[in-house]
Amino acid sequence: MKIPPTWLSNGYVVLFACLPWSVEADFGTWAMRMPSEPLIGFLCLGLFLLLVQTPKLLLRVLSSQYLLQISLVGIIWMAVSAWFSSLPIVAWKYWVVTAAHWWVFAVGISIWPALWRRAFPWFAASMAGVAIYTLVHHAFYHFRFDQALLAPMPFFPDHTMWASAVVMVLCLVGIPLIQAMPHDKRRQKPPIQIVQVTILATALIFSTCRAAWASLVMAGLAYLFLIFKPRARLILLLGLFIFGLGIYSMVQPCRLDVSAQERLNRWSCALRMAAEKPIVGYGPGTYKFQYLGFQKPEEMTRISLVVPIAKRGPDNFGRGGGAHSEYLQVLSESGWPGFLLLISLAFSTLWLGFSKANGMNVLPFFLALCAFWAHAVLNDFLHDDRIAALMWGSMVMLWIARKED
Repeated sequence: MKIPPTWLSNGYVVLFACLPWSVEADFGTWAMRMPSEPLIGFLCLGLFLLLVQTPKLLLRVLSSQYLLQISLVGIIWMAVSAWFSSLPIVAWKYWVVTAAHWWVFAVGISIWPALWRRAFPWFAASMAGVAIYTLVHHAFYHFRFDQALLAPMPFFPDHTMWASAVVMVLCLVGIPLIQAMPHDKRRQKPPIQIVQVTILATALIFSTCRAAWASLVMAGLAYLFLIFKPRARLILLLGLFIFGLGIYSMVQPCRLDVSAQERLNRWSCALRMAAEKPIVGYGPGTYKFQYLGFQKPEEMTRISLVVPIAKRGPDNFGRGGGAHSEYLQVLSESGWPGFLLLISLAFSTLWLGFSKANGMNVLPFFLALCAFWAHAVLNDFLHDDRIAALMWGSMVMLWIARKED
């Protein structure tokens, strides 16, 4: 079954078109992103019912892709961690959402790559639309630096998550455009991809997100690494040195940047949590509740919290939340086994990309993943359905594209 059913293909198109525009709706004591989460639930159930009828199709894909195998073990370990969690309702809810993302964006696209090829252009177009909205919204505040956080609301909760998604889309749209330019004749009207890249690049500049800028630099250095092979080691080492200096400067306690100081506070809490429960952690999704008790007064900042946020509002934007590192968050929530599985997935993905990235089809996915794994050092966004769609989709398409080149 190489061609996906029509209802499934149309469902992915609708989902990917709606993902950037989805907003969080409150339903009393719980919230849901509308309309993306109901659509993910529908596709999750539909895929399950479809693959129950053809189990060999699922087994063949799982047995042939080691990236899927590593991620599956990671999902299973998250369930183990949730079982031992001190906040089981939170942990199991988070696990269900993560497993649904993996099922829809990794497994579904692995079986039918045509789903990505048809649906992703709609995602990119919607991201350009949100970028226009963000720029207009920011313009009302005269593009003030301190208002960048609010600019992508209500579609994205803050400028850092927004910028992370923009960087990945820029890689996925911009790199094929660069590759195609030497072979395309001049056109009277620019292709839609040039317009999208221009809009998204402008939005990224005004996002003021240093972590996203650094991740794009790392993707660019990886690109140069592949182009200039004789000087590749020097370029890569220089890039890593600059990136390391950037991270070091951001987390220095003596700096006045309260955001950097709070990040250092969160990292310290994550390490203390891991030391307390090194095997199973505190359970997926529990960091934002559990880290509060691991803070030290001398490390806290003026935006630090002592109680969890019950509901987001103007008085608590930019406060609370995750560990500001995908790796350390997993370490604190799923222990060392979960952390090592995540590192294994990142290393395997990048190793595959470096070994196969000379092909035109592989390069966009590889660079998007370079940007994601670099940004993951400084922020944690994989729980968001937009970032999950880009990461899981790029991962499985990287595996598929390396066969096509």
